[in-house]
Amino acid sequence: MTLALVLASQLAYCQSITEVIDQLKALPGAESQVLGKDMVAMLVANIPDEATKNTMKKVEEMDMVQVSNASEEIRSKFTDIVKSLKNSYDKVAEETEGEETMFMFADNDDEGKPRHLMIGVVSSNDCQFICFKGQLSLADLEALGNMK
Repeated sequence: MTLALVLASQLAYCQSITEVIDQLKALPGAESQVLGKDMVAMLVANIPDEATKNTMKKVEEMDMVQVSNASEEIRSKFTDIVKSLKNSYDKVAEETEGEETMFMFADNDDEGKPRHLMIGVVSSNDCQFICFKGQLSLADLEALGNMK
């Protein structure tokens, strides 16, 4: 009985990527977009950096949420939602540079290979979240993190 309660509470505590994206989309001023494989291919054609271009060729889909000109309250809520990913996914990094904080998470399969890489960025004005879906590796995070 105790084991069943522990498992049930753990499952209830986990959030799917979709749930997190839905929470971010619900924030005031949030805009979202999903780029399928064809749209990602168009984006890849305009990337000058070869490392980033090669990484982006592995991306099958991108889910993005952005809040421009976000108030401090919205930035705080956005940050809390993104940080909640640590309850379900592997936190790869958290970096702060000036007024910008970047959070990186990975969703790994049973063999430890990432299925999704997630990057959340909160700056003094804006908030962005991108979920990259595809056959990516943790080594690809650097190229994705440097994408402008």
